[in-house]
Parts: sequence; C-alpha cells; structure tokens
Amino acid sequence: KRSNDKLFQTLPELIPISYQGSKNCTSQNIMKLFERADKYLNIETNNSILPVIVFDEIGLAELSSHNPLKVLHEKLEIETCQYGFVGLSNWQLDAAKMNRVLYLACTDPDVNDLQLTAEIISSSLVSNSNRTDSIASSVNYFGLRDFYSLIKGVVNDLIHSTNYDESNSIVQRQIEINFGDIFDGSKFLWQRFCQYTNQEYLLEKETPLKLDQIIDRSLSLGNSRYLMLIGDSESAFDYVERYINRKQQSIRTLIGSSLIDDLVGGTTYNEQYNRRVLMDIILHAETSVTLIMRRMDNIYANHDLFNQNFDISGDLPECDPPFLSRFEKHLIDIESLIHPCHLTITSNLLQWIDKLVSFSSSKKFPQAKHLFVDYSPDYICHLVMDAFEDLQISENDIDNYTDTSKFNDDNSVQLLIEQYYNIHNQLSFSHLIDHALSQSNISNQVIYTYTQIYEKLEYLDNNDSVVEIKIGNLKSEFELRQRINEHYRSCTAHLLLIRVDYHHQDKHILLLKYLILNERRQTSDHGIWLVFHLERHLMHEMRSDVLFNRWPSVMIDNLNQHRILPWNVLFSPSYHHLLLHTNLSLSHTDFCELIIQCFKRVRYTVVCRNKENLINDRCGSIINLLIAKNIDTESFQSLIKNRLLELIRTVDLTCLHSEFTDWRFDFLTNATIIGSCRSIDDALKILILRFYCNCFLMLLSQMETSSLIDSYLCLMSVKNENIYENLKSIWYDSLKLTFEKHEETMKIIDTIEIPIIFDLHLPRARFEHENIDRISEMCKQYNDLPHDKLLYFAMEKLRNTCVYGKNIERILENSELFEHYFYDRLVLVLDELQIDHLSVLFVQSLLTSNPNLTIEDKLKHFLIYYDELIELLNLFDIGFRLIEEAK
Repeated sequence: KRSNDKLFQTLPELIPISYQGSKNCTSQNIMKLFERADKYLNIETNNSILPVIVFDEIGLAELSSHNPLKVLHEKLEIETCQYGFVGLSNWQLDAAKMNRVLYLACTDPDVNDLQLTAEIISSSLVSNSNRTDSIASSVNYFGLRDFYSLIKGVVNDLIHSTNYDESNSIVQRQIEINFGDIFDGSKFLWQRFCQYTNQEYLLEKETPLKLDQIIDRSLSLGNSRYLMLIGDSESAFDYVERYINRKQQSIRTLIGSSLIDDLVGGTTYNEQYNRRVLMDIILHAETSVTLIMRRMDNIYANHDLFNQNFDISGDLPECDPPFLSRFEKHLIDIESLIHPCHLTITSNLLQWIDKLVSFSSSKKFPQAKHLFVDYSPDYICHLVMDAFEDLQISENDIDNYTDTSKFNDDNSVQLLIEQYYNIHNQLSFSHLIDHALSQSNISNQVIYTYTQIYEKLEYLDNNDSVVEIKIGNLKSEFELRQRINEHYRSCTAHLLLIRVDYHHQDKHILLLKYLILNERRQTSDHGIWLVFHLERHLMHEMRSDVLFNRWPSVMIDNLNQHRILPWNVLFSPSYHHLLLHTNLSLSHTDFCELIIQCFKRVRYTVVCRNKENLINDRCGSIINLLIAKNIDTESFQSLIKNRLLELIRTVDLTCLHSEFTDWRFDFLTNATIIGSCRSIDDALKILILRFYCNCFLMLLSQMETSSLIDSYLCLMSVKNENIYENLKSIWYDSLKLTFEKHEETMKIIDTIEIPIIFDLHLPRARFEHENIDRISEMCKQYNDLPHDKLLYFAMEKLRNTCVYGKNIERILENSELFEHYFYDRLVLVLDELQIDHLSVLFVQSLLTSNPNLTIEDKLKHFLIYYDELIELLNLFDIGFRLIEEAK
C-alpha cells in the first residue's frame, strides 16, 4: 500500500526477517527464526502482510557441525509454507534443499556493472548534498563492499572539498583507507589508478596515511565505517585506547568472556551470553561513546544474533545491518601513536634493564620480570608517556631525560636500592590495606605476590571490611559482574580482593581489567584490588601482555608475613651474615627435612658386592636414628645437631678454595633454586638448606670414616652396664678427636660417595687398622729378634700409638672389650682381602678357639704374622668356594 506502483499496492506488505548464517548456527536458531515469522502472521489475521525470511550466507550454515538446515525440509514444503524465503549463498547447496526453492545465479560484476554502481552511488550522494557543480568520475576499481565504501568516501570528500586540485589526494587517501588492510592492496590500486589516468608522476608524491590520521578521521566523521584494528599483542591495543582517550573522554571497552559457563565446548559463546553482550553493544551504540570490542571472535561469528536485533521490523527506526561485517581494516602501527622522544627514552631504559640481567649466562634466569614484576617493553613505554604527562614535560625539551648512562653509576644504583628499602621497609600487606581503608576514595590496585593462591590470607580473619573471591571459583561473566556490583552495594565490606593464579588463569586477566574499569564508581569508598599469585620459577613463562598502566602496583613477596633482608645482609656476600639473619637454630622439623634431603645425595659403596643389598636398610636405620623422637636416640640427635651448628658457625668460607663465596650469586644462578622455588622465601630456604646439607655431608663423611654411627648402634645394643660405660667412654673420646679436625675448605657437594664397612663395633676402627699395619711393617724389619722380644716390641708400639690412647689398656685388660676390638680387626682384614664367603664369627672362632691363648697370642696374627694370616684366610676362602661349587 505504500508503494507508488498500483500493482504492488494490491499485494501484501513484505516484512523482512533477516538471519545471518554461520558455521556456529544450530537448528534451534533457525526454528526461532520461523517462530518470529509466525508471530507476524498471528498479529495480522488478514492477508495484508507477508513475512519474508532473508537467510544470508546460508552456505555457511550448511557447513555447521550441528546440521541446522535439515529443519528447512519441512518448513519449505509448498503445501505448508506460509512465508516468503530468500536464501543467499556463495555456492550451491545440496539437491534436497535446492529442489524446494527457485534457484537464481548472480554472476560476478564486470567493469560496466561496477561503473554503473559507482555512478548510482555518486548521484545519490550528490543529490542529497548542497553541491551543484559536477564531480569528475575518474576511478575504476574492483571489489564490492570495499568498492562501495571507496566510492562513497571519494564522493563525500569531493563534496566537502573546496579545492578541485585535491581530487587525486582524496582518491589516494580513500584507496588506502578502504584497501590498506593486512594485504595492503592500496599500493597496487593506486599504481593502476595513476597509470589509467596517465599521472604516473603522482607515484613519487605518495604520502601514505598513518594510523593516528586514520583514527582521527574515524572519530571526526559520523558516517565512516567501523574500524577493525589488527595487532600482534594485547598491549598494542592499549596504545590505541590511550590515543583515543587523549582525543575524547567517552570510551568504553568490551571484552569477550573467557569463563567456562559462557562458552559451549570451550570455543563458542552460548546464546544467553551473546544476547547479554548484544544488549551492551546496543546500549552504547545509541550514545556518543566510542565502543571498542576485543576478544569477541565468537561474537563476530554469530552474525545472526546481531542481524536479528538490529533488523527493521514494522515501524522501528532503520539501523544499518552490516554492523560487524563491513570494516575498515588496518594494522596497528604503534610507532605512529608514540612521540619519537618517548621511543628514545624507552629504548635507553630497556638497554639499562638488559644490562642489569646480563651477568648470568642463563637465558631463562634472571629475567627482567624477576627485577620488575610487571615489566614489558610496552609497559616501560607507557611509564615514560605517563611521566611526561604527569610532570608536564614538553616533548621538545628532552635533553635532560634521554641520558640513562648515570643509572650505571654505582652511586645511582645505591640510591635506587636505598629508595627501594625506604618504601618496602614498612610496606606490608596489612599496612597497605589499613591505609587504603582509611581513604575516602579507594583506587583500583594490582598486588603481585609469591604467596600461593591456595594459602589463606591471615588478614581477612575477623575483618569484615575486606572480602576475597577467587576467579577460578566463578563460572560466568554475569556472576563476576554480580559479585562486583554486590560489593559496591555492601555496607560492611569496602575492599574486594580478586585472587588470580597468574600462570594458569592469565586468560581471564584482560576481562577482569575492563570489567572492573567499566563497573567502577568514580567516587566511592569501595575499591577492588587484583591479587596476582606468581611462582618465581615460572616467571620466564609469563605470556600475559595485559598492561595496567595508571593502576598502582606493588610486589609483596609474602602477604602473611612482612620480611625483608636487612641492608647489611644484602650488601654482604658472606653466607655467615645470611645465616645469622635467618637464625642458625634448627627446629626438629627443619632438622628432619635436612637429614632426608642430605641422604638423597649420599651414595654408599662396598667392596663386597653381595653386601650391596644391605645399603638401603643401613640408610633407613641411620635416618631413623637421626630423626626418630625417643629416649634412645635423643642424645645422639642433639649431639649431631649441635656439632652441625658448630661446624656451620666455624667453617672457613674465606679461603681461596671455598665455593661458597657469594650467596647472592648462588641465589640468582643455582639451577635447583631457579627451577623449583616458587617464592623468594622458598629460594632463601633452599639456599640455606643447600649450605646446611654441605656441612652435614662433610660431617657425615667424617663420622662414617671414623665408624661413629656403626659403633653407636653397637653401643646401644650392649646390655652389660660396665661394658656399656667403657664403650661409651671410648666412643665419646673418639668423637671428640674426630670433631677436632674438619675440612679446611667448603665445597659444593651435589652427591657424595662414601665407602662403608658394615658392622664395626668400635669408633675409628679404620685408623686403628692402619696403625696396626704400620706396626706390622716395622716388625718385619726386626725379624732376627726372638719371638718373645718381637711380640713385646709390637705390643709396646700398640700401647703407645693406639688411636684410642689410654683406653687401649681397658681394652687389653677386659676380655669383653677386647672381643669387640678383635672383631673389628677381622672385619677390616676380610674387607681388605674382599673375602665374602667367610663369616667374621667363623674366623674369630678359628683363631681364638684355644682357651689358653693370651691377648698377645691373639694379636700376634695382626702384629707379627699378618702375611701368614692373609694366606690362611685366602686358603679357607678358596676351600669354601670349591665346596659351594661342588654342591
């Protein structure tokens, strides 16, 4: 009825219902499309209207994994179809669908078609303008959407131009605007234009547009296309936002959700989320706000949702449908948005930071992020620009700001460290919160910490003013936004902490940043802080490039404890200074952990291979002896622990051969600390534990060489009180003698190999064996002496040189003590000869079975007749082997 044509006035009014097909659409989406058409039929019972479904890109819908087009079979049957249906596709569909519609093929436009289109667009624009003079049509292009926009842009610029000589520059500018995308077709088209118009000289005068000019033009014109800016990192868009903010204050950024309940299969946004985002877009599109959308790839794919809501129905005002599909596409050229002086200063600062971390040969540690937790080249550049703005420094007056060489001066470095200490000495998490709560306006802030996300924040106990949420516990953007708004309405809580595992939940950071910014009340005593939980050994893997410039940020190693190394400790390379600061005393738990870690580095070796299976049992027995809490072991543990602490205090680390020269260098370069420590506290703990381990392994090596552990186990098994007291006296005397001497150098011990001999009864048995060997060699020089005199000589030498000192008299006078002494001699001889078929008890019985033998008679086998003893034992060993083989 609204048509000027009488025939059309007799026909029903067509109500277009548009739908944009995509690879993500489903059968339910298409069914809802037909339900919308049914609603029009239900409203108008007569035949005055006819709903027409316009299904754009129906070919893409056919590629959907949900197979949505199967519902068309029933809906497009002639007998039941009550609507008009138009499907647009770039390729043919399958026969079952093609047979239900009239198929019309549209050929590609030729030159004449494009020329006609350009003339129609031009005449339409000219007729709506006040310009009456003719506009020369001198362009010849291909392409459709970009081509249409090119013609519109050229004609509009010519309409508003006062100088006809600008026509060529207008054409060049519009070519670059509409074809200067990621493939940069503008150069080709401009060259063809110059050739076609016989103006090749214009190629030399080519002045390409910069990104800032393109943005300025887009912001100033109300009829330009939407911009699609393509960047290689998230931080690239921060430069764009900063630039736009300088031009106009009204800017809004929407970020696509990364939370699990907003996605279907982890790749596509669900319909409920799509509609919520769409309502936000509509809300801001109707205002003067510059709207920036990021990380909305899945939203872009769901064109059907946008078309449904932006479509024209009945008397609704017209709205341009190609809201998302028709963009000007441009690569983000960061340098065009930054003043050259800012780039120069940024470059100098980056070089200085590189020098700070260049002392280590490791590529992964330390990195700049270990020194400046939020470091990135882009962040440094933003800091420079912020400084120029805040200090109102002119870009033309930068001579005093471009020289960073003074940073390398020792005094300047010292000053920086002093400033750090002045700030951080009193900077605890609790102090920071208390200060914020005392303010009338709490600003957003970022807290970086090595406190792990699973750890409880002690400050929150009995404190209703601060609440926390963990991003991992939230499932949707709606839930997150709801929690933020609830916080701003709260009467008790004034600070909301949102805790994020930086290394495993970094995909949510961009969403969090802008959601907090968008929901923030500008003047409010309620604030939101982001708490990023870091792990020191994963800092080199940090991939997030989300910038928080203009957000106060601070690194607090431990949120529950305020600890900072004193100035004098930091500037001293001495391990002793570090250990004194950390308190040398070892709790029982620390001591147990030390013992377990040390024994992981110990490798025991034995001469007789059939005893290798006893090593693990022995290690278990020693560990139990050192860490078990009972009356029998308590004194031994205390003794070893005290000796260890004494060794730590007195070991000489200043000698030239010591490998523990600078704890700071080890802290930054040790591979174990780099690869395993989550925090500074953990790293210091491992560094100190490593030093303690080296001291204990030195001590353990001494004790094993002196057979102090085996002899102590033997002592604990003695039931006779008199023998126990005598053995105890010998053991403590040997212990004192052993500990009087220690290694003069302190070496880094990754693993230590300790040769052991099982089942020695007395301490320092090996040294006594070496002493007897020396006496035996001396006796060989006096073979011409009578037997009695030679034996007397040997016994006197033994009494004078014995490692047990005066205790040798006790041993020789007490038969039970002597049995332990003699037993050790046999153990060491058999080990030396590598005889594993003869038991010690058998050999002892063989040599001492005669009850009339004296102590001297028993010892003469070792002192005078040692060679004969060796031959005898070898014969018995061979005999046992032959017997076993015969069996």
